Amino acid sequence: MTFYPPAQVAWPDDTAITFKASRVLNTLYAVELGATPWQTGLLLAMYGLFPILFAAYAGKVADRHGVRRPLYVGQALLFMGVLLPFVVPTSHAMAAVFISAAVGGAGFILSQVAMQTLTGSLADGETRTKNFSYYLLTV
Repeated sequence: MTFYPPAQVAWPDDTAITFKASRVLNTLYAVELGATPWQTGLLLAMYGLFPILFAAYAGKVADRHGVRRPLYVGQALLFMGVLLPFVVPTSHAMAAVFISAAVGGAGFILSQVAMQTLTGSLADGETRTKNFSYYLLTV
């Protein structure tokens, strides 16, 4: 099978960076809006909870529809999740931050599962191990 260099497998780095940056920025935005420590902790927990809850479904979607559609949908959801708190009026901003965590988390895991499926299908044997190594260095 073909060996794919790191540059071709390294594309998912933008989703990981975007997701991690939105986690920090939304938390700081929630604190600026007057969130209590409990609300801040709940917000951070939602960034971990939604990817866990959505991972099995994302795998089924990637297996059923291939990698292209779940990857594009995941990117769109992540993009909407990042923009949501900044386009919603300030009176509803706290709710938007929590919805953003859910939407962004679902989009992130959908993109990541699709990229893992693609990385696994690119090769077999030792080359697959190398491809996953390069992929995991970017995430």
